[in-house]
Amino acid sequence: MSGAGFGRDGQPSYKGEKFDSHKIVIDGIASCIRSEFELARPSWQKFSKSTHLVWFEEFKKRLKWLPEYNDAIWGNFQKRASSKLTQLFQDVRKHLPLKSNWMGNAVFKEMKEHWGKKIRDSNASASLHTSGCVPHRLIYKRMVIIVSGNVKLKNKEE
Repeated sequence: MSGAGFGRDGQPSYKGEKFDSHKIVIDGIASCIRSEFELARPSWQKFSKSTHLVWFEEFKKRLKWLPEYNDAIWGNFQKRASSKLTQLFQDVRKHLPLKSNWMGNAVFKEMKEHWGKKIRDSNASASLHTSGCVPHRLIYKRMVIIVSGNVKLKNKEE
């Protein structure tokens, strides 16, 4: 395992036997998101491009690369930051009702309301089918059978 991470000065630090550049990048992205998380939005796509750029500028302060790689790194940053933001939200939801220290009180309250609404919405139609797994032959037996113009209802036990 790598001991790579970020020091108090925000610069990459390394402790251990193996250098893991992926961990440094992902930790850097998470650190940038946490440091500038000021709006309650449920996903990466819901944040404005200007917010993405603020996070990217913060990321550029922490890690260095040649200018010709800027466009490629911007594209990679967007994909990885979207995934990391989803993971950060999952971690916060997993520890509810405790507030994460990187989210302000007002933002946390809005996010909790959003997550609560999402759960309620997903449960709204939960009782549409409560019979469990029912074999198609049993469903057929329970169906209305029309025999010579007469409607007969089959019993559940048949």
